[in-house]
Amino acid sequence: METDNIFFIDPQGQVFSGSMRKKFPAISTDIPPMHLSGWVASEWFNFFAAKAPVYRKQVVQKTMPYMMEEYLLEPLDNYHLTIIMSGRTKPVSIYATAHAKVQEWMQLLETINIAPTGLYPDLLALPHDDRYISAYVGPKRSLARTGEYTGFCGKGKLFFSLLEEEAEKHNKDIQILTAKSSLVPKQFQKYVGRDKIEWLDFLSQAQLPNIDANLLHSQYVTKGQSKDDEFKITPFKGVALAASFLLLVLLADVFNIMTYKSQTNEIHVRSKELYQQMFGQQITDISQLRNRVLINLQDIAGDSATDDSDIWRKLKGLADLLRECNNCNLLEFKLTSDSKRVSLVFESREEESNMPDLLNSEGWRTLSWKTNVVNTPAGFFKVYTHKAVIENRS
Repeated sequence: METDNIFFIDPQGQVFSGSMRKKFPAISTDIPPMHLSGWVASEWFNFFAAKAPVYRKQVVQKTMPYMMEEYLLEPLDNYHLTIIMSGRTKPVSIYATAHAKVQEWMQLLETINIAPTGLYPDLLALPHDDRYISAYVGPKRSLARTGEYTGFCGKGKLFFSLLEEEAEKHNKDIQILTAKSSLVPKQFQKYVGRDKIEWLDFLSQAQLPNIDANLLHSQYVTKGQSKDDEFKITPFKGVALAASFLLLVLLADVFNIMTYKSQTNEIHVRSKELYQQMFGQQITDISQLRNRVLINLQDIAGDSATDDSDIWRKLKGLADLLRECNNCNLLEFKLTSDSKRVSLVFESREEESNMPDLLNSEGWRTLSWKTNVVNTPAGFFKVYTHKAVIENRS
């Protein structure tokens, strides 16, 4: 297909056409659907990368999501994960977005008669070079690509503060593309490589990522995709292929099952011993290990806090900050004594809350921030819900 024949779903859920350079018009559902690949606003994703404990697909799929879990605002089961294994010498990359959000995109595309063949976070359209962090600065949103499949989004001072911090942390230079040079602070002007760039035009010319980065896998593969996208195989080829692999698979499986069973039994014995040492309890059903550990940890974390405890000091400091937030109403709060991280959900009447700047000035680093509009009756003030994960630098 043509390089500009893509779609883009922006942060507000509007679908734009790369070839027409405008919002997609309504299309009759009486004609066959268009099979297109496209980009989605990266604000709806959490990005994570780390070295896998064991570089095997089955192990990675079982362990890496739980390594990412502490960075997510909701339970892990609520997320759709895309896991990318680029090679033994590279970290395993994951990005997550809510199942509900993916379903919303699929329904949205269906209303304009598009059957997506690929769906990618739009920050992956930025150039990738291990020597640089690539960034785009626009009038309403900014994005940065810190690695092959990692990055972050933001606005204003908070974005540039995090951009500078990531560059120092990974010892990388910065390259900035922008819609207008005046949007970039003076101290970052030296990093501007190109300006006067419209993001939709840029996406239309960008090369799509590797197919492994496609969000549309497992239950989100589009039904009725073009047969040209499928691998064609004749009955004769199928029989020959099956016969070729059958013996190898059987032999490999026998060996792997014997080895796996021995290793699994040993792991179970050690896990039971370790659990008994840690909590002074017996465990007979090893499949309940994770649930039992979580329950015990919650009991431990539930100890009361006193005036001279670390958790109480953090709570008082955050309470003072919330008083300075314009028209804020705290809804949820999660803080444990053995972690520097805090999860909070609050409402305000401003879409761009002043909380990130207040938190930053008091030594808190914002790890993630999501803002959603609350449905309110006509004639009422607009209300916004902000979900944040922050970390105390001190």
